[in-house]
Amino acid sequence: MNCPTLLLFLALFIAVFCNGQSGKPVNQPSPKEIVEIGGPPEISAEFPGGKDSIYRFFGCHMHLPDSVKSVYPHLKAFMELNIDEHGKILKAKVLRNINRVVDDELIRVALLMPAWKPARTRGMSEPSYYNLVIQADFTMTDKK
Repeated sequence: MNCPTLLLFLALFIAVFCNGQSGKPVNQPSPKEIVEIGGPPEISAEFPGGKDSIYRFFGCHMHLPDSVKSVYPHLKAFMELNIDEHGKILKAKVLRNINRVVDDELIRVALLMPAWKPARTRGMSEPSYYNLVIQADFTMTDKK
């Protein structure tokens, strides 16, 4: 290696790997600047009244045609809810699709839900996801 090439290499090495003043690598945050991004919240989002109230809400608001109930007498649906920092359901999706009618009805009812108590981390509200299992037994007769 000739002298100008060696000097250019050393200059690039110093510029890329060192911060001229502190000797720390370039762009390395101090421990105070490191903030964890993502991960589960410290406190999960919660529906007003708890899990039992979620099931009552779905039971009161879910309406399926009798033809669907006869095909799916024991329904089990897995859903994911996207809840914003104010507790509003932004998006609901069925994780294991059943059929279009059932999936659409589950999503419709989920989006009707009142505001949840939002998830919290370090005392601050934050958006989160909530996994939900909805089960229904349509073999039981309604007693009105």
